[in-house]
Amino acid sequence: MNLAEIVKGMIPKESVDRTYQCDKCHDTGFISWTDENGIEYAKECTCSVRSRTIRRLEESGLAEQVERYTFKRFKTDKPYQKDMARKASEYAKGQYKQGRWFFVGGQSGSGKTHICTAIAGQIIKQGHAAKYMLWREDSMNLKSMVNTEEYARAIKKYKNVYCLYIDDLFKGRVSEADINLAFELIDARYRKRYPTIISSEYTISGIAEIDEAVAGRIAECGTCINIGKDKHKNIRLQVGRQGV
Repeated sequence: MNLAEIVKGMIPKESVDRTYQCDKCHDTGFISWTDENGIEYAKECTCSVRSRTIRRLEESGLAEQVERYTFKRFKTDKPYQKDMARKASEYAKGQYKQGRWFFVGGQSGSGKTHICTAIAGQIIKQGHAAKYMLWREDSMNLKSMVNTEEYARAIKKYKNVYCLYIDDLFKGRVSEADINLAFELIDARYRKRYPTIISSEYTISGIAEIDEAVAGRIAECGTCINIGKDKHKNIRLQVGRQGV
């Protein structure tokens, strides 16, 4: 499925003729008109909004995931799932605009990535830029650039994007370099009060054992959900058992 199909239904589809992709604005991106008093007005065409949304999905790194991981597809059979979905929905509806953060940590396979991706998708569809950071892979790339000119440019993209989604923070063996990178990134966003979404297999208390400064900044900024260790909450394992 292409990106245009992913965002289909978000914005009314405009008719297309042989000359223009958008028959309404003639591909200018704006619609203008003059009222009875001769005053000219202009507004952005819906085709321009659609194009910008597609571009933001491409830039976010979440283009393929946002269709699959939605609020509607998130199962809420258990109390902890209902609580997670409710708090995530409240956050996506507007709490992020206040510079608040959303953190969910704990049991692997409990739906953390799903719910965080759903939030990021909604923020993008509401007109904001977002970026996806898969900690284990992207942190390795950044650490390999430390003490080079490329490092400042590379980490700036994560520090300055409106909304950053860090998936699986501190996944794998945590080194001093990981802690330094996490603090630099999280502290920068903490000071700017940019909305940040974080998932981790560590709870906040677990992150505090790694580094209190990182944990404290995450905890202070908004919603924190901690899911206790329980294999029965691992959705992936449950699906695997059903397939046996």
